[in-house]
Amino acid sequence: MRALDRLRASPLKWAVLYLVLAPIFATWYAFQPEKSFHDSNIEFESSLERDARSLARELTPPVRARATEIHWSTSINGGVAHEWLVPGTIHVAAIRHTNNQQLLLDIEGEFTGQSAVSGEFGGGVREWVQVIPDESYLAISPPGIPEPSGAVEVGYPVSLTESNGGPTTFRDITRPPVSILFPFLSRPAAEPPSSEGLLAVSKRLDDKIVRLYRAMEGDPSYASGLWWRMFYFSATTITTLGLGDLTPVSQAARISVAVEALAGIVLIGLFLNGLAGRLRKARDSRTESRRH
Repeated sequence: MRALDRLRASPLKWAVLYLVLAPIFATWYAFQPEKSFHDSNIEFESSLERDARSLARELTPPVRARATEIHWSTSINGGVAHEWLVPGTIHVAAIRHTNNQQLLLDIEGEFTGQSAVSGEFGGGVREWVQVIPDESYLAISPPGIPEPSGAVEVGYPVSLTESNGGPTTFRDITRPPVSILFPFLSRPAAEPPSSEGLLAVSKRLDDKIVRLYRAMEGDPSYASGLWWRMFYFSATTITTLGLGDLTPVSQAARISVAVEALAGIVLIGLFLNGLAGRLRKARDSRTESRRH
């Protein structure tokens, strides 16, 4: 009876413990290893968009480093047109993840051209290329790529695609061959340009590419703002709201979520029990005072 009375006498303590458990479990979730949770809405979150924009800016220098003296030829109006990329305008404008698990780079810039039929012309360049993170090569050290370490260690195969990740069937004069923007390091110079190439980056950028790709695949441990995302998940778990956008995947994560959900229910019960005891005690006190 005394233990029950002590429980009933502490509704505020149960309320405080209930509120404290949410950040405690959020911290525990944030320290879980990769592939412990899956976020079905992560690609729509502003934090992932910021990560993608930041990586796009960092990928621009190694891409732009190849944009000097780059030219190609295209048949136009029965003649041959020669085009050149304008140095300094080439940049990675965006990074996109498609429904069929492809990572695409949106390469934009400007070009100039000349042909015997049309004379001088120019315009904008926009090319979508597919990056294949699972097929990267290690220990690549070509010269001429501006990186703080001075060494490029990883190369990614890239290929021409459309903005939705589907195969491309049309190429006009404004679309330079991918192997010109991303030349193969060991391919002979005399080999004709193709729709495939190699993106060479530092190991630091390689890590960022892999992290962004895995985050876009739904693993929140690779995206920024992890603790706040886990705090949101913890709050919806302990309140038994369970929106379902974030779900535990590993066995340890599922056990932790179950413990938090059960603890939330128990603490709510203890709080209501303590509050009811306080109200009952106050009512009995008023009744006793009226008797006297």
